[in-house]
Amino acid sequence: MARQYTIVDGPSREELMDHFRRDGQNGQSRVWFRVSYREGFHRDCPENFLQIMICSLEREDGSGHCWNFRGDGHLGTPQVGWRVDGFYSTKTRKGTLTVL
Repeated sequence: MARQYTIVDGPSREELMDHFRRDGQNGQSRVWFRVSYREGFHRDCPENFLQIMICSLEREDGSGHCWNFRGDGHLGTPQVGWRVDGFYSTKTRKGTLTVL
């Protein structure tokens, strides 16, 4: 059953692009997002930061600030992880994360 969470903070556009350009070609681009406290992860993840290893990144629209991504989410160790889909706006630094 898929669960959706709200991203309340994350990388700037430049940080996201740098991570993906530098590491994404190897399928290893790791980015940190902060998710809403009231929605879960607080028991397992200090300060609600999730590490997402982005496997694919594509523009959501023509603005250059809205992105759809797919990858793997981790709570610090590869043994605790999930497949994720997400939407993220680098302009507002907010979005949604769906754990599949």
